Amino acid sequence: MRVQAKRHATPPPVRLGQLGDVQEREADQTAARIMRGGLAAPILAATSPTVSPSAVGPGPAAAAPVARAARAIRTGGQPLTAPDRAFLEPAFGRNLSAVRIHTGATAAGAAQAIGATAYAHRNHIAFAPGQYRPGTPAGRHLLAHEITHTLQQGSAGTIRRTCPSDANRIPEGDMDDFETMVDEIHAHGNYSKRLAEVAKKFPKDPIAQEGKEAADQIIDGARASACPMYYITELKALFDTVPANRKQTAKNERAAMTQRAGNETLRIFTAWDPIAFGLSQMEEAVAHPTEHKGWRKATGNQGKTFLIDDSDPTNILVYMKVRVTVGANGQPLDVENVKALEDAIEKESAQPGYMVNIEFVDTPGDDVFEVQTDPEDWPHSTNWVKGAGTLSHEAHHLLGLEDRYDYIESHATNENMRIDRRLHVFRRQMVRAPDALKQHSKMERSRSDRRFNEQDLCALGGTSADYRGCLVARFGMRPAMEIRGIGRSLMHPYDPRNAALLEVLREAWDSRPAKEREAGCQTGDPLCGIAPESAFGDPNIIGNHADDHGLPEPHDPPSPDQMKRKARKSP
Repeated sequence: MRVQAKRHATPPPVRLGQLGDVQEREADQTAARIMRGGLAAPILAATSPTVSPSAVGPGPAAAAPVARAARAIRTGGQPLTAPDRAFLEPAFGRNLSAVRIHTGATAAGAAQAIGATAYAHRNHIAFAPGQYRPGTPAGRHLLAHEITHTLQQGSAGTIRRTCPSDANRIPEGDMDDFETMVDEIHAHGNYSKRLAEVAKKFPKDPIAQEGKEAADQIIDGARASACPMYYITELKALFDTVPANRKQTAKNERAAMTQRAGNETLRIFTAWDPIAFGLSQMEEAVAHPTEHKGWRKATGNQGKTFLIDDSDPTNILVYMKVRVTVGANGQPLDVENVKALEDAIEKESAQPGYMVNIEFVDTPGDDVFEVQTDPEDWPHSTNWVKGAGTLSHEAHHLLGLEDRYDYIESHATNENMRIDRRLHVFRRQMVRAPDALKQHSKMERSRSDRRFNEQDLCALGGTSADYRGCLVARFGMRPAMEIRGIGRSLMHPYDPRNAALLEVLREAWDSRPAKEREAGCQTGDPLCGIAPESAFGDPNIIGNHADDHGLPEPHDPPSPDQMKRKARKSP
């Protein structure tokens, strides 16, 4: 059942979808196809949300019960059960994490009031008494029918890279509310004056020069997105954020960096550890010119080059040169503090099968990355401040790796970051695809307990000629149980854009010793040691989706210029 709402500032009227219309026929056909083991065809998008009922009784439903039906399931509800998601997500090729099920007395009564066994409104589905039967063929058929309606209505459960995965984070409001907030932003002092002041203060910084343009593009992109109220609310919060006292911040940061540098110098000269010394010697050997025979020259950020040996993907070595200079609000002491952390940065970067050597130099060159140190500014790839973990993260930006955390969540209201930089990363976040493995990456969080993951290392210096082979080899370094765990995280919830990655994980699983793959098997189990579908999916379905989408490459994001935009309509 579809309940349709017109966009008005006042509570919108809601209408009932009709049996036999195009959306109902599509829902019937989709449910039947899925129950026969097929895949859903591309789902039609309705022009606006409706209440979509199944098996509605004869005659038109009164307006009041229909409106109550929509209100009854506007919030709350339970997610799909894990077995139903595992069955339905591969068939729909959609992430259904935002779908909410309502079986309580209010929802059941609302369904009965409009004569429906079940109905859907936006991403919510309500069932009449006894109609919700998860795991049964009849129950799944009805569920598939109603999920089709949620997708027709453009629910947040559809795969939309421009929306948060949690539908509860999307504020309520219509396009009138949206345009009201746009007017508030345009009248905001930080929009009308602050951005101009930043552009004047940093005339050679392209990010500072495009501040107002970035804000306008964000607004037009939000207007064209599936969740405009989410973006405009976050953008308003960005402009409302009061900047911190950066002079005091710089004073505190300089003191902290001086202490870190002193502690690191003391560690090197007094806490001699034979294991650490051996690792340090290996790192320095990487930097010796005689060790670079056969290495390839790769290009990172700034158009600068570095050396990499990735001929064996299970043992990747990198050598890079960096020149550190005093930033706009920096001091010579800041440069010395960064240089003192050289060994600590290398140790933060090192992990099994990967090592990087950083050489600080004083002379510029085509193979020398240029960075500054300014404690008043937030750390980024060309501003090296804070500790070794952060600097390891920033060094790998220079090598071509992207951040893997959510820029909007982390920086929209970051009082310590310049407003133009917050707008810059906000706009970039809007075109990013979901990143299923970001939680395994040091590029998502620069903590010492994080490593660079397989996608990170195989993308160093530009995607290698055999990116897939590199991924298989690197994932194959993990125990079989870890590989299976990663696969399960990609299957629940399932996103067809990760299908090729699941194929890589299956191949990595198969490369592990039989003893590992067979651990925990029941005696006589004929499937013992075979890649489980619960972790890697049905090969036939996964294969079809892998052909359609290819391998995700989080370090090769689309340009913000590719963001879909929609201008404001003239009154």
